Formats: sequence, C-alpha cells, structure tokens
Amino acid sequence: MSTYRNTISKTNVMLSLSKHNKFTTNTNMKYYYTYIIECNDGSFYTGMTNDLERRINEHQDGHKPNCYSYDKRPLQLKWFKIYTNPSEAILKEKQIKGWSRRKKIALIEEDWGQLAKYSKNFTQFKHTSTGSA
Repeated sequence: MSTYRNTISKTNVMLSLSKHNKFTTNTNMKYYYTYIIECNDGSFYTGMTNDLERRINEHQDGHKPNCYSYDKRPLQLKWFKIYTNPSEAILKEKQIKGWSRRKKIALIEEDWGQLAKYSKNFTQFKHTSTGSA
C-alpha cells in the first residue's frame, strides 16, 4: 500500500495515485482511502473516502460548513493509504483517530521506530493531541 505527503492540489493527488500505487492501473478495481490532512492551525483530520481527489477538494473548497476542517483552511494532505476493502480503510481510520498527535506524526514521517515506540506503552508518554483525530 502507498502513502503520500504533500500539499493538496488536484494535480498532486492524481500524480501521487498514479506514481506511487501500482494498483491504480486496474480500472475494474474499486479503491478506498484512509487519509490525514493537516489544518492551518496545526491540528490533524483523519478520514476515509472512496474518491480521494474529490474528498480532498471538498475539504479544501469548504463544501460542508459543519465539517471540522471548514474554518481551518488551507489544508495539506499529509498521508494516505489505499485499500481494496472498505472495511480495512474504515478500521484504519478509526485506529488512527485514537492515536496521539506524536504517533500520527511518526506515521506521516514514516518513522517506524518512533511509531513502534509510541505503540508499546502509551501511558508513559504525555497525551497532547491537538484538534480532531
């Protein structure tokens, strides 16, 4: 599965999907995405969608005034993972939403050592998550 970090733009999302994921060439397969965006206040928003480009553009354009990210634009796409099973994407979204900020940063930075460290004993680290999961 692929991950991607960059600023949000239609071109960046499409290039990342074609460049970083060998599975996107199969048009018969349905894809689901778990993603993390960073808001302009530094908080993270984690979501799941079946159309990453559309969903990121909806966040950036402010289509839903009640959405967590609405008044926190501009946004940056920091990470995503592609799935062929929607249940797996939903489970990953829920899992990440329960993580501390520092654990999310370790995932975004692909720092597997820190990610493992923060996974072993959460209680020994301060929980200082900012904003929405």
